[in-house]
This record gives sequence, structure tokens and C-alpha cells, in this order.
Amino acid sequence: MGTSFICSMANVKFPNLHSFDCAPPASPSNQSIITQRGDSRQYTSKIHDSAVLTGLNDLRKCEALCNVHLLVDGQKFGVHRAVLASCSPYFRSMFTSEMKESHQNVIELHGFSAVGMQAVLDFIYTSTVSLNVQNMQDILSAANHLQILSVVKFCCEFLQSEISAQNCVDISKIAKFFNLTEVEECVRAFILANFTQFVRTDEFLRLSETDISALLESNDIRGHSELELFEAANRWLAHDPSRLANVFAVMQHIRFPLISPEDLDEKVQSVHFMQTDPDCMKLLFEASKYHMLPHKQPLVQSSRVQVRSVMPCLVAIGGKESTNHVSREVQLFNREANQWLHLGEMDMPAYCHCVAVLNDFLYVVGGQEMFDNNGSTAMSNVYRYDPRFNRWMKMSNMLETRTDFHVSAIDGYLYAIAGRNHTGPLCSAERYRVDRNKWEAVADLPHAVCAHSGAPCRGKMYIAGGFASDGFQREVYCYHPKDDKWEPKPRLKTERGLHCMVDYKDRLFCIGGNNKTNGARRDVLSTEMFDINTEQWTEVAPLFAGQSEAGAAVVDGKIFVVGGHTWRERKDVRTVACYDPERDVWEKATDFPEPLTSVSCCALRIPATLLAELPLQQPRRLNSNSEGMQPDDELDLK
Repeated sequence: MGTSFICSMANVKFPNLHSFDCAPPASPSNQSIITQRGDSRQYTSKIHDSAVLTGLNDLRKCEALCNVHLLVDGQKFGVHRAVLASCSPYFRSMFTSEMKESHQNVIELHGFSAVGMQAVLDFIYTSTVSLNVQNMQDILSAANHLQILSVVKFCCEFLQSEISAQNCVDISKIAKFFNLTEVEECVRAFILANFTQFVRTDEFLRLSETDISALLESNDIRGHSELELFEAANRWLAHDPSRLANVFAVMQHIRFPLISPEDLDEKVQSVHFMQTDPDCMKLLFEASKYHMLPHKQPLVQSSRVQVRSVMPCLVAIGGKESTNHVSREVQLFNREANQWLHLGEMDMPAYCHCVAVLNDFLYVVGGQEMFDNNGSTAMSNVYRYDPRFNRWMKMSNMLETRTDFHVSAIDGYLYAIAGRNHTGPLCSAERYRVDRNKWEAVADLPHAVCAHSGAPCRGKMYIAGGFASDGFQREVYCYHPKDDKWEPKPRLKTERGLHCMVDYKDRLFCIGGNNKTNGARRDVLSTEMFDINTEQWTEVAPLFAGQSEAGAAVVDGKIFVVGGHTWRERKDVRTVACYDPERDVWEKATDFPEPLTSVSCCALRIPATLLAELPLQQPRRLNSNSEGMQPDDELDLK
């Protein structure tokens, strides 16, 4: 009778329900989800999964329908083959292959404890596992062996949450044993970030030689000077005399050249093994030689002279304020805190100068120390800043005084190109030999120009735009250092001067500046990109506001343009614009502490110990009527 009723129902024609003025379908309960699929509604239960698990777990508890027993440490566990095979690749392979276990009613397992087995089975049947310090290793061992990846992941999260200075070495050993890369990296990051506290604990003395070497090699150790790292390594070696057999394996990671000569003499050389171990004696000789020839330091190729820093910082040097006061400030942008910090001061103020970085030594070249609109006070001074010791050094002067010019660092040389001085625009060029602390003339630029921009790329130097006797320029030249000759390249699409140019991944980006149209100065907002492989200029996203006489640098794959002057509003700006070359997007990164023009920028690695000590940059007090305003005749290139 039931069958005939169903068959008769199959032939019933239902009316078009949508033609009736009927109530809408009932809202889904909090235990279900309703999805409309054409003329059908799909009902999905929110509790079915957990209900199935609950039912299977109830069957397991009373061993109903269990078809295999697992034996671990003498304890039996009744389970269902299908349930285990659905959750574990280990059991799936065991039960669906021709392994002998696929036919056994009792399977003995080894390599983990009954405590771990119980917890893993509870998770398989309930999706819940309870972890604590006492059971975690048992559970991790079982889950790892049986390939229950969710439980392994939970164990990793638990271990990471428990890391402290008192247990980090033990957690690191667990991570290594079970090949938990994320946990191991987390432990290492914790130790590096808290090295000051960690080094005082007994846990530090328990580190393996591999571990302490990896830490001392890292650029991310915070809070310790190089001398303090040496003393910590010495303490670790002294804890176990047998470690002295491999003293060089540890000491080779101490950057002895970054320790002052006084401390090397008084606190390092006096340590016994530094006097007796031949390899350690070579380390001391390397450091002594480094300090004996300070002008050659940027040429030393050794990991032991590198600044301990993870990433370069955006640094702004000098510049001119709206009051025509020339700054000697060196300012650093801390992107993590979105703050400008005071790195220090130059020996003398400078604007319209150039900067270049060679192996994390900062060179500040030329420019003017006082406001002078026609360049007659151009300087030839060269100063070098060493962030390792937070120290300035006077280097040999250029052959000519220069302002509004360009400097690039290429293959251990600095090249200074064109600009202007009391004689007018220059075409001369010269290079600085770091090994001799001496400048020498190189081939002249084909024509005299100032207010141009330039950038090094693939061992060559590119110069673009600027201002010459016939006005703003579009010309582009490439200098070949090996041949000492200039080669013309495709011209810019838009003439411009007082602009910026940087290189990024074999591309040159020409940014901002200004030119003259119908006798009036105007901002150039366009950004042009030159691909040195195709030798073609392409316009990319333009600046959102004018920035002439700005500073620019590439930091962590982004182009930062700092300060400058907008001719549309005739005022200096505090804007720090940021361009993402991969997305072709400009965004405002932050504001500079004060409006500033003719500032020079670079990317420079700063030691973490120094970075932690830097105070906030305090803006100068400007006259209330002059802040941000530029005199009408400022930078009036005629």
C-alpha cells in the first residue's frame, strides 16, 4: 500500500506555487542552512557533523561495531577502521593495502605512549584535544607518528604560546626533533628579541654550538653591542671547558672590527684563547687592520664588518627650511612606529647637496651651507658617516665646488657630475677613489647642466633632465665607468629639473620636479619609468601633488619622496609620498616633522642598539607667518 501511494504521488502535477499569494518559506533555524538552487531548496544541517561524531564516539565507548583493537604500552583501544582511515593517512595506508595489519584484529603500535594514543583517538572521535605541559609531548609524538596533522598544528600553537626565557631551549629541542620549522623559527625570534634577558639565564649556557653560532651570526640580535656579544660567547665557552676545542667556530661570528680599538686592546685581547688560538689571533689582526686604514673601510669585503640590522631605514639629511635656515639635522624614519627619529647632526649644515651609500657608509658631498640663490657659495666638502660607531669623518674635498649636482656610488667609487658654482652651470665630472681618499677628473658631461637627477644601474650611471643655458632639459646620458665615456639615451617625455631619480630592478624612475610654461614655473606631476633593457620611457602613475627639490630613496621595495616645494601653492611641503612599483600606486606614507626642501635621502642600515636609543625628532619653531611658505624668488633658475 505504501508503495502504490508513493507511485501515485509521483504522477501528481503540483500547481505553480509562485502564482499563489502564499507566505514565504520559513526562515532557517539556527541548526540549518537553506540554499535556493533553481526550483529546489537545499537544506544543510549545522549539527549533523557533530551528531555523527557523537554517535561514533558513543559506539566506541561501548565498543559497539568496533572491528579492530590497537595495543599501545599494553593498553587496548577498540576503534573503527573506517573512522581511523578517514582521518589518518597512516591508518588509511595500513587498512587499505595488503599490509598484514589490514587483516589483524589486534594491532600493536610502537613509538609513542598510551597517553598520546588516547588523546589522539579522543580527537578523532570528538575533534577536541586538551593540551598541557605534562601531556603535550606524548600527544605530539603520537599525532606526528599517526599523521594527525590538526593535532600536530595544535601542539605547535601550544608550544609557541608557552615560550619563555626559562624553557626556550627545551622547546627548541622538541621542535628540532619533530621537525617543527615554525616553532623553531618562533623560538629563535623570541631569543633574538629578548637576548638581553636570555643571556643572563642558565638556559643560555645550555645552547648547542650550532644554536649559539646561529644566534651570533644573526643581524637581528637586539640590545647588545658587539663587545657584549663577545663577552656572552666567552661565558658560554667557559661553562664547559670541552667547548674550547671549537672556539673559532663560535668566535668567527663575532664582528670584531665593530669593537673599538680601545676595547679590543683592553677587553678582548686579554682573553687567553684570543692570544693562543691561531684562528682567533687572525680575527684580531683583521680587526686591527680595519681600524688602521679608516678611509678604506667601505671597501672591506667581510661579513664581520656588516652592520647588525635586518632592514635599511629611510634617512633624510640636511635641507633648507622655509625661513631659509639651512639644516644640519640627520633624521631617520622608523616605519614600525611611524615616527621620525633624530639620528644626529652633520658637522656643518647643507642643502642642494648629494648623498651616496657605499657598504652602509654614508657620504655627504658638496652643496651649500647657507642660503644663496645663485650657487656662489657652493662647497667641495665631503663627510662620511659610519653608523657602526655613530661617527662622522672628514674626507678629501672634491676638485670643484658643486651644488645642484648628482653623486652615484658605483663599484667602490663615488662619481660627482656637473651642477653649478660661482662660475655658473658645470659640465665637469670627477670620481672619488675610496682606496686613496682622493678625487680625480673623469670625462665631462656633453653639456653643462644643473638641477638634474641621476641614478646608478647595472654598473653604469644615468643622468636625466636638469636646467641648462637654454632652459629645462629632456636629455638623458649614460656613463660607462670602464670606458670613461658618455652615451646619449632616449630623452624624457617631459622636460624637468629639481626632480628625483632612483633605480629599482633594472628600471629608472624619474619623479616630480618642475619646468617653465609660458614664462611661469609649474609642477611636473608625471612619473616616467625607463627600462634599461628595452631603452624606452613609459609614463606610470603620477604624483598626487607637486614635489620639487625633494629627496628620494628606495627602501624595502618602495620609493619614498620626502618634502620639497609645490609651485602650484608656492609653498614647501612636509609630505612623504610612497610609490609601490609593483602596484603602480602612489600613497601618502607620513609627514616630515617640518617643511623642507633640497633635502637628500638614502636607505641606510642602522645598528639595532643605536636605533633603540634614538630620540624623537623635534620640529624647529618657525615664524608663525612663514611656516610652509617659500619666498617668491626662491630657486628662480633663469
